[in-house]
Amino acid sequence: MRTGLSRSYIYTSDQLADKVITYQKIADYTIKTVNIDTHQINSLRLDYSITYGRAKAYLSADQSYSAGTDTKVQFNTKVFDPNSQYDNITNYRYTVSSGYDGQHVVHAQVQVAGHSSANMMALFIEKNGSIVHRKLYSYAAESYGFALDITAVLDLVAGDYIEIFVSDVLAGTIKGGSDKTFFEVFRLP
Repeated sequence: MRTGLSRSYIYTSDQLADKVITYQKIADYTIKTVNIDTHQINSLRLDYSITYGRAKAYLSADQSYSAGTDTKVQFNTKVFDPNSQYDNITNYRYTVSSGYDGQHVVHAQVQVAGHSSANMMALFIEKNGSIVHRKLYSYAAESYGFALDITAVLDLVAGDYIEIFVSDVLAGTIKGGSDKTFFEVFRLP
């Protein structure tokens, strides 16, 4: 059962004059076009309801990490999380709630401060404590830093949890900021 986000559109006869209202629903939903004739309809109400798991959070301040250690990125500030599936206080993870099974798009971006020497680092997604997607990055010595990103589509069921980790040969700093280091998950309809 899908519950949650609901949008209603109400139009009066004055607003409907000479209008065509089109709305689209994705996947198992229908696409409908309604031609309005104000002589036959005085008002029209279109209900659009869909619910899907989704959350977005970011790292609000710089986070240090040690050399050669897998470090969980602590996305501690929520942008949105209407179904309370992201823990930004303790575990820094997205946990699928009952009724939200399905395919989820998982995306993260991590901005790292510059290093004085060239090396390699990894950004990875863990599902239930195991790596399911990893990207390796080779970087040159530079002072400005760089952004890493990772995206995966994962089949998730209630109770599954997702976390983001970095690992670097050198110690470093993950830069905080909503436009620098963030994590987002969207359940596909």
